[in-house]
Amino acid sequence: MTRGNQWLSLRGTALEWWTDELSETEQRIAALGDGVTEWTRLLLTRFKQPSNVAIESMLQEKFTLKDASNHREPGEFAVKMLRSAKDAGLSDIKVQLDII
Repeated sequence: MTRGNQWLSLRGTALEWWTDELSETEQRIAALGDGVTEWTRLLLTRFKQPSNVAIESMLQEKFTLKDASNHREPGEFAVKMLRSAKDAGLSDIKVQLDII
């Protein structure tokens, strides 16, 4: 993969975002702009949960014995919680881990 064709690795919702939501100008900026910094900015702008939604998600999300018996991966739960914590503005890693 080279600068300019990173979008080829996008799948699902991210690919739809690239093809349907971004203007040609935004696509050019992402492809030729400041590399990872520009991609990060664009992706966060589009996919970051609003703080209130992230907090509600953290309060509602649980990992139960039923989840374990249904073979839900604990890592999936942890990733979802960490993402919500970051989106809620909780940037301290210790606080994030305490929430999990």
